[in-house]
Amino acid sequence: MVNGRAALLCRTALVALLACATVAGCADAGPAEPSSAAASATGSASGSGSASASPSPVTSMAPGSIKSTDGTFALVAPATWKPLKQKSAALAVGSPSPQNQVTESFIVVIEKQNPPSLADVIEQSTTAWKQQNATVTNLPDRAIGGLPSQGFTVERTADGVEVTQSQYFVLWNSVVYVLQMSSSTKDSAQASQTLDSILGTWAWTKK
Repeated sequence: MVNGRAALLCRTALVALLACATVAGCADAGPAEPSSAAASATGSASGSGSASASPSPVTSMAPGSIKSTDGTFALVAPATWKPLKQKSAALAVGSPSPQNQVTESFIVVIEKQNPPSLADVIEQSTTAWKQQNATVTNLPDRAIGGLPSQGFTVERTADGVEVTQSQYFVLWNSVVYVLQMSSSTKDSAQASQTLDSILGTWAWTKK
């Protein structure tokens, strides 16, 4: 196992750095970042269910897609959303204005530090969130861009505002992609539908 303590410290710092950015007025940078709970990598192309033994990556971009900064994936964001400034993100978009003091946002971060396994990355991320006093609940496995992914929901309070963040992890060419949807807890049902819509358009654009 690669330096697990160093990896955990890195993810703890990442969570602490980005946690503030979700709440309007806390920071102008935009959204916050992902973490997940361990589970088995199965799922259907549109959500929960059983994945095939040999996942088939989706490589056809949907009309209106926007590409990540590294050019490895593309997706369709809600029509009214705009790009968000997030240095560490491969892609970050969000609603034009806060709702219940939280900017609804979707962010993707890429982990390139030779992760030992998807399960290890998820476990370390879950631990890092719990160190921030967040409640972590597993989400059903699903397919993203035709590939199996694992995820969880983070519920926490930031500056007195209840925030919900749904996070998924997917492995592509030995790189872990960390996806996160953020909203106020009051708007989490709507945010979940928006997340389903976004992930339904995900395509891989570079091998």
